Amino acid sequence: MLADFRRSYAALLTSGGQLFLLFIPFKLKGETAWYICLGLIAALSFIIWISVLRRLRAVNDFPLSSIASAAQGYVKLRGRGKPLNGLPLHAPFTGVKCLWYRLRVEQTAGFYNHWVSKSSDESIASFQLDDGTGVCVVDPEGAEIFATRKATWDDAGERYTLYTLLEGDDIQVLGSLKTDSTSCIDTSLTETVADLLTDWKQDQASLRKRFDLNKDGEIDMHEWELARCQARREAEQYRRQAIIEHRDIHWVRRPNDGRIFLVSALLQDQLKGRYTYWAWAQAAIFLMALGGLAMVPLLP
Repeated sequence: MLADFRRSYAALLTSGGQLFLLFIPFKLKGETAWYICLGLIAALSFIIWISVLRRLRAVNDFPLSSIASAAQGYVKLRGRGKPLNGLPLHAPFTGVKCLWYRLRVEQTAGFYNHWVSKSSDESIASFQLDDGTGVCVVDPEGAEIFATRKATWDDAGERYTLYTLLEGDDIQVLGSLKTDSTSCIDTSLTETVADLLTDWKQDQASLRKRFDLNKDGEIDMHEWELARCQARREAEQYRRQAIIEHRDIHWVRRPNDGRIFLVSALLQDQLKGRYTYWAWAQAAIFLMALGGLAMVPLLP
């Protein structure tokens, strides 16, 4: 659930969920309903405002590093996206070759036939980032992703919205960098597999989504063995690529310390502008909610 929250963070900010709370007091009537709903709006806006400021500070203040000289740990990188091993993904329905996709399916519902979410799908396959000094592998699982390419179409009463990152896109990444040296390929494969499994276990929701085949909410011994086999395959794949290219393998993944994991095709100024807009919007909603609380006793 936490990973899903991170991936749909932009949707949370723009969904109008806080404004929906304003309709509740009209149904329930009374001062108590107004106090509760306006209090919730104020609290939610304040929390989101703090969260947006954290993201704005990270994007604005953290220095850009080159892949070749980046220190291990939390980094900001920027480069051109490339498919891993030259094998791109194919987006559902359209078949477009891409590095990453997110598909949202909506259907009409209610008296006013408004659009409501029916299903969603998002790729978690890794891709490469090349900044001219080196290449790193980006594991996008758990990231907040901003894509500039969007396609929308209707079919049989349903609306499809597809976001994609394509090969050659200029991509900025904020995440945790770890480098495996090709000099220890044979001796550290087990450690690499263990590191992968450790990272996966940090996000139990995603782990169950990938390997809970019987959908009982638990990872049993058989399913855990499947996860181990998949981790070994991924580790071997990246290491084979490193041997061929004679370079170290740089991985960028979601930080384990809770810091922001961001993958964005927006330019730096566009990203800063978007976060600044959201920060001001949430501050305005917070202040209006406080003003509304002060006005509740004056309601007829």
